[in-house]
Amino acid sequence: MQQTVLARPCRAAAVLLALALSACPSIPDDEQARLEAFERDLRHVPQIDAERAYALLEVQEIAMRRQPGVRALLHQYKAALQEIILAGALDDPQVQFGYFVEGVDDWSAGISQTFPFWGKRDLRSEIALHEAQGLREGLVEQRLAVARDAARAYWDLFYIDRARGVIARQIDLLEQLAGSIEARLAAGRASRADLLTVLMEVDRQVTDAKVLDNHECEARGRLNALLDRGPAEPCRFSFPDAGPLELPAAAALALIQRAREFGPVRVSAHRVLRRESSVSLARLGYFPDFSVGYEYIDIEQPDSPEGMPEPDEPEDPQILGVGFNLPLWWNKNKARVEQAKGLLEAERASRRQLIREAEAAALGAISRAFEAEENRALYEQRLLPQARERLQLSEQDYVTGRVDLDRLVDAERDVLALELLRARAVADREGALAELDYLTAGGLGLLPRARPAGAEDTAEANALDGAQNDEADVGVEP
Repeated sequence: MQQTVLARPCRAAAVLLALALSACPSIPDDEQARLEAFERDLRHVPQIDAERAYALLEVQEIAMRRQPGVRALLHQYKAALQEIILAGALDDPQVQFGYFVEGVDDWSAGISQTFPFWGKRDLRSEIALHEAQGLREGLVEQRLAVARDAARAYWDLFYIDRARGVIARQIDLLEQLAGSIEARLAAGRASRADLLTVLMEVDRQVTDAKVLDNHECEARGRLNALLDRGPAEPCRFSFPDAGPLELPAAAALALIQRAREFGPVRVSAHRVLRRESSVSLARLGYFPDFSVGYEYIDIEQPDSPEGMPEPDEPEDPQILGVGFNLPLWWNKNKARVEQAKGLLEAERASRRQLIREAEAAALGAISRAFEAEENRALYEQRLLPQARERLQLSEQDYVTGRVDLDRLVDAERDVLALELLRARAVADREGALAELDYLTAGGLGLLPRARPAGAEDTAEANALDGAQNDEADVGVEP
C-alpha cells in the first residue's frame, strides 16, 4: 500500500523530468568546433628568448597568443556558449507537499512544470547564440588589434634603430672633423670658434641619441605589454631593409570594400541578428505560457466501529491540472514589440555607421601609406643623393677655404635630417599598412592565422555578408 502511494507521485515527477530533460537545448556543433579551434591555437604559449632576434611576423604570432586580453575574450566566448543552454532551458519544476493540520490525518504531494509558448525557448537560445557569435567575432578582432599594435611598436623601434645608426655615423664624422680642425688649429690655419662649433654639434647629436633612448623604452614597454611581459624585460628584433611599396591602386580600392569585414562591423552584424530574434520573441508575448501539474492526496480510512465489517477502501484522489497565463494587457505587449523593433533599427543604423567609418578609415590608411611611400621615394631617389653630393662638395670647399665651417655643418645637418625623414617615412608607411590590415580583417595577408583553423564558416560568412548589405537597413515588417 505504502509503495503504491509513493509510486504514483514519483511516476508523475519522472514524467515531468523526462519532458524537461528531453527539451534541453545544446551548443551547436559548429560553434563547439570553433571554440575548440581557438583553444588549440591558444593552448601553446611561446616563451621569449632574450638572445634571439625576432622578426615582425614572429612578434605578432607570439603577441596574439600571449596577450591577456585575447585569453579573457576566449573565456567570455566560452561562457557565452553556455548561455545558449541556460536561455533555452525550462524553469525548475515546483514540488509541493501539504499536511492537513485539523480534522483528518491526511497529506498531499504534487509537482508542476511551466512550459513557455511554442517557439519562445528556441528564440531565447537563438538570441544567446548570436550574442556568443558576436563575442567570437570580438575575439578575432582583438587578435587583429594586437597584431596591429605590435606592428606599430615594432616599426617605431625600427625608426629608433635606424635613427640611432644615422646619429652614430654623424657623430663619428663630426669627431673626425674636430680632429682635423685641431690639427689645422695647431698649424694656425683654423680658428678655435670652428672647433667649438663642431663640438657643440656633437653635443646636440649626443642629446638627440639620449632622446631616442627614452622613446625606445616607451616603445619596448608597449610591445612587452602585448607580449605579457614586464615593461623593462629585454627582447631583440631583426629589422628588414625598406623596399618600395607594392600595392596597386586596384588592390587598394578592393581593400576599401573589404572594410565591411572590419571586426566591429561583424560584431554589429550578429547584434542585428540578435535584435531580429528579439522582435520575434516579443511578438510571441501575445501568446500564453502553460503549466502542467499533478497532485496526489492521501486519505486515511477511518476505523470502523467494533463488530462492523471493514468498508471497501476508496481510491485516493489524484489531480492532473493544466494552467496558463492570460496576456490581456494589449498595450504592454505592443510596447514590448515596439521597443524591440526600435532597438533593431538602432542597431542597423549603428552597423551602417560602422561600415562607413571603417571605409573612411581604410581610405585614410591607404592615403597615408601612399603619401609616406612618395616621401620615402623622394628622399631616397632625389633629396638624399643631392644632399650627400652637396656635403661632399662642401667638405672639399672647406679644405680649400672657399666656404666656412657653418656651411659644412649645415650640409651635414641636411643629410642627417633627410636620412631620419626617410626612416620615419618607412615607419609611417608600415604603420599605415598595419592599420589597413586591421581595418580589413587581415586583407593584406600580413597576419597569418589571425583566424585559427575552423574559426570561419562559409555558410555563416555568406549569411553575415547578406546581413551587412545596404538592403539590411529596411525596417522590420509590422
